[in-house]
Amino acid sequence: MESQRVDIKDPYDFFSTVILALMPLFLASAVLSWKLAKMIGKRSKRRNKNIKKNIAKAK
Repeated sequence: MESQRVDIKDPYDFFSTVILALMPLFLASAVLSWKLAKMIGKRSKRRNKNIKKNIAKAK
């Protein structure tokens, strides 16, 4: 019985299939990273605003 190894016979087709299969995961990772960066930015702005308000109260 002859072994059928698709990745050896046609590597470009194999890698394109792998990339297409993983693309939704890459996109989901990019979207979630973008949302996390926005959340961290908002938290940082809010924290800086509270610090400035506390400094103004202390004076």
